[in-house]
Amino acid sequence: MTAKKIYYLSLIDRWIGRWFCFLLTIIYRFSNFFQKNEKKQVKNILIIQLSEMGSIILAYPALVKLTQMYNDANIFLLTFHQQRPLIKILPFDNKKISVLSISINSLMIFCYSFLITIYHIWKKSFDIVIDFERFSRFSAVITGLSFAPVRAGFSRYSDEGLYRGNFLTHAVWYNNYMHISSNFLSMIKALEFTPMTQPLPRLPYDIIENIPVYPVSKTKIVNIRQKVIDHCPKASEYRLWVVFNVSQGNPLPIRSWPLNYYELLGKKILMNHRAVIILCGQQDARQNGDYLSKKLGQKFCWDATDQLDIDELMYLFGCCHILITSDSGMAHLASMTDIPSIVIFGPETPLRYSPLGKNHTNLFANFSCSPCFSPHNHCLSTCNDAKCLKAITPENVYTEMQRILNNFQYCH
Repeated sequence: MTAKKIYYLSLIDRWIGRWFCFLLTIIYRFSNFFQKNEKKQVKNILIIQLSEMGSIILAYPALVKLTQMYNDANIFLLTFHQQRPLIKILPFDNKKISVLSISINSLMIFCYSFLITIYHIWKKSFDIVIDFERFSRFSAVITGLSFAPVRAGFSRYSDEGLYRGNFLTHAVWYNNYMHISSNFLSMIKALEFTPMTQPLPRLPYDIIENIPVYPVSKTKIVNIRQKVIDHCPKASEYRLWVVFNVSQGNPLPIRSWPLNYYELLGKKILMNHRAVIILCGQQDARQNGDYLSKKLGQKFCWDATDQLDIDELMYLFGCCHILITSDSGMAHLASMTDIPSIVIFGPETPLRYSPLGKNHTNLFANFSCSPCFSPHNHCLSTCNDAKCLKAITPENVYTEMQRILNNFQYCH
């Protein structure tokens, strides 16, 4: 999703979404006079998690909890179309989570896809709809239009924030001081409370468990190792394989570590280690990958940007020694494998969005203006010069990398 698409979607969300939310609030206020509170068996549940790859992985512990609470129910997840492949790699044991998706390739396709999605939601007649989005009016509108008897989502209560109407049966306090995975878990635990209780849930937050683990195939790791060697012959001799995520950070490019910092770090690694560097990222990373592979030397560097599908990327993590990445979906994908990673935060904070598990090191400069991204501002920072990222230098990252490699008893 490009920054331009995000901008237009936020305009629709702001100017049309608020009126939809207001209208749905009025409809539900009138319908409450005629509604009977009858408990019935839960057959179909919908979770709405639209926007970010990383957030879907961070929602995994909550999804596991939901499948345990409603083992006999059919569970569906609504997301944007480009996120569909990610759902397939999340391990849910014997429970299958079906996927509904909305396409955002163009405004016309988006509107058509939205209407088709609402039709499918009405056809399924969901018993519970859970909105995992943080203060998006668009997801709130879908929740309201579902007319499900149980509707859970984040609420601003008396706080400043985006108006999303007042039609949730289980309105959950979004806690800015708590990791997002714990916020998601709170949403699931809130379903056990009486509808309209506020605030929810009145319980201590959980320690995160049920961290997703990607089942790595040894045969496919051998295949991806050979692919690295084919593109970078030095890889067969050198023992240290380093992955750089050189994505431009779309749809939020201000999160990206500076390209020249990657260049300086890469040169320092190659000067001090018998190493090869693999450059990864989606389509928006191709220009950065081409630049860095020329600067670092193609004998020691493979530009794999926009060349690996999600499974191949996971197998690559399985045969490499460390990942260097800014805060992004790739950091959360890596957390599902054994690869240690260094995750560089700036406009966001690891307090809320650190990857799950223990194989990562978060670097954060603790600027007083950071984090400037918030669910209250659609992640639209006014900053155009991320000094919080520039303060984390290649020397800082290299020193941390050395520490990690020493702990893993790597010898160069």
